[in-house]
Amino acid sequence: MSAAHNTAGNLPAPYRVGNRGAATTPGHAASTPSVTINVPGQSDAAQGITAPPRTQMQQTWDSFRSHRAAFIGLCVLLTMAVICTVGPFVLQDPAATDLPRASTGPSAAHLFGTDPLGRDVLSRLVNAGRISLLIGFSVAFGAAGIGAAVGVCAGYFGGKVDSGLMWIAS
Repeated sequence: MSAAHNTAGNLPAPYRVGNRGAATTPGHAASTPSVTINVPGQSDAAQGITAPPRTQMQQTWDSFRSHRAAFIGLCVLLTMAVICTVGPFVLQDPAATDLPRASTGPSAAHLFGTDPLGRDVLSRLVNAGRISLLIGFSVAFGAAGIGAAVGVCAGYFGGKVDSGLMWIAS
C-alpha cells in the first residue's frame, strides 16, 4: 500500500504514517529522530506509525528518573527545601525560650522536644536547614559561575592561556 493511502486513515493529528525512521510530525526537521511503533499482528497499513520525537528535556528526565539514588536524592532535597521555606511561617521563633519546659521530650507543643534552655528543637532544626541550603546553593552557583568564566577565557584565548588555566584548575 502507498503512504498516501495510509495517511487517509483516522490517525490522531500529531501522528502520520510515513517512512520508518523519518520524522513526519509537522514542524520537525527530517533529521529529527522518531520512534516507530511496530505492533505484532497488525496489518502492513498500521505498521510504520511514528510517535512524535521526544525532546531532549523529556529524554533527560526519563534518564534521571531511571537512576533510583539520584531521584531519591532530588526528592529529599526538594522536601527539605519546602520544609525550610514554609517552616518559619508555621513554627515558633527558634530563639524563644520556655524555661518551665526545658529538656522535655516530644509533645504537641514541641514535636521534637526542647533543649536545656527550653527552645523548640524542630524550629531550630528548620532554621539551621535554611542556612545550610543557602550556603550550599551559594557555593554551587558560585563555583558554576567561576568555572564558566574560566572556561570562556580558556576557550577564547586558547593556547598557553588554556593550558595554564587547565593546569590551575586541575
